[in-house]
Amino acid sequence: MGHILMVAVVVILGAVIAVFAFGMAVGVTRTVAIAVTAQQQGDDIVLTYMGGEDNPSLHRLDVTGAEADGTAIDDSFPNTPPAVGDTLRIAGAGSPENDRVVVVAELVDGSRQVVLDVVV
Repeated sequence: MGHILMVAVVVILGAVIAVFAFGMAVGVTRTVAIAVTAQQQGDDIVLTYMGGEDNPSLHRLDVTGAEADGTAIDDSFPNTPPAVGDTLRIAGAGSPENDRVVVVAELVDGSRQVVLDVVV
């Protein structure tokens, strides 16, 4: 039993070392810790930037999506970079049906990541 356990530990340790030695861990992206909320208020969709751990790295928030009738949503938060508590009201974009909203964060290093993909 002890020999089997030792072999298993050596194999796992070798695999972990190989991941780093052969560069397999390179290119793994980290999830951006930024929060944005979306809600429908009457005929409008209101988005609020709630901040997060990566707030100092945030450059811009872009909003895309589609209204239920297929009309495209394409907007950005007004401040660059956005301040915690900033809101974006997309007038007339809300409907009784499902409207899709996608928020993409652009960081100061130029990378982009979806931080919200929701139906309101």
